[in-house]
Amino acid sequence: MEKLQAWAQSLFQGADLTKVRDDLLLEMIVSGKSEAFEILYDRHNDLLYRFLFRILLNEEVCLEVLQETWLKVYKNTEKFDGKASFKTWLYTIGKNTAFDRLKKKSELLFDEPTTIETFSDEEEGMLENMVRAATREKVWSALEQLAPDQKTVLAMWMEEVSLEEMAQVMERTPQAIKNLIHRSKKKLKLLLEGDGHE
Repeated sequence: MEKLQAWAQSLFQGADLTKVRDDLLLEMIVSGKSEAFEILYDRHNDLLYRFLFRILLNEEVCLEVLQETWLKVYKNTEKFDGKASFKTWLYTIGKNTAFDRLKKKSELLFDEPTTIETFSDEEEGMLENMVRAATREKVWSALEQLAPDQKTVLAMWMEEVSLEEMAQVMERTPQAIKNLIHRSKKKLKLLLEGDGHE
């Protein structure tokens, strides 16, 4: 490991770090190059924010969990084993941090949203059509009723995360993830149609 760190440092001395792979940036962070962390942060922060917001549905809480997640990443860079991609590792830390936050509260933390930016016009498919057709209040009410794992899998699905990466993040098989996506979309559809309130 020390040889790899020394090699990575010498190889990228003075190089444009924005072109360096995530796993090598992590090695550089372990060996003391804090600017490598800034590159990882800049590269993944927006995606991580959208992912967490779709789980937490509260901007203030999302920003807190986002900060906690990045702090955990920074403190645990040496624990990254490379078995999964950095993005998968990051989403796993983010998901666990978000779930921990939700568990700490007896009720889910939701604010009335000011926008519905989390569902972009570029996204295709059934979910987009349902969201566009529903009123903002109904959408947020429906999302509040989804279980954390349902919100998480839908957030990853909307970010076009692969089934394999979802399976690693959620610690389930790809088939179980397919089933969860199907059930989550079906539940959201029922809630938006007014038939799934519990």
